Amino acid sequence: MGIGFTLVVWGIIFSILAFILGLLAAVGVRIFCKPKGRILKMVLAFLTPGVAIFVYAGCSMLYMALVSSVLNIDLGFGDSWYVPIDKVYALESIDTSEHGMLMKGNEVMVEHVTAVQVIKGKVVGKGTHIYFALDMNTGQIQYYPSLKTLQKATGIGRVELMDNATFYWKKRETVYMIGGILCLIIMLLAVKMFWKVGLYREYENGK
Repeated sequence: MGIGFTLVVWGIIFSILAFILGLLAAVGVRIFCKPKGRILKMVLAFLTPGVAIFVYAGCSMLYMALVSSVLNIDLGFGDSWYVPIDKVYALESIDTSEHGMLMKGNEVMVEHVTAVQVIKGKVVGKGTHIYFALDMNTGQIQYYPSLKTLQKATGIGRVELMDNATFYWKKRETVYMIGGILCLIIMLLAVKMFWKVGLYREYENGK
């Protein structure tokens, strides 16, 4: 799926979710709030989930775009993804993360990569039927029939390969968790301001 199509699909899902939650919130206000100003509060309650969801989504998109430009990690949308291993090499995939490609710029170094680990200046991993070790200093690649053979030949020791999806997530886990917290704070402030502005006239009339 392309980025545009993905955004449209998520926009529809978020809109449906906001509508359902808005109805539930409005019904809750109708049942539990006093008659005075209840209609206005029902309208605000109905709109609040949409405000919260789309503010959070918008902040997340902006944050992911910033992370993408700074760390050179893709946004996570569409039919392809990539994550840098160092300044030269990257792990990329199209359609599914299960079969990635170890890249050097536009050059494919290893195809059909299913799991990787970066250790002692090397990228070690598993392809469809073989294991490999790439020396990031020399660019030399060696292939091995088994993980045990790879360990013995390279002297790396213990190897703990991660599947591509896990490796991809680990590379951006911390910055995305920080972004999630920041977006949540912004969302809560936006909802608070939304209600403050919405109830301003009622507050002024009540003075």
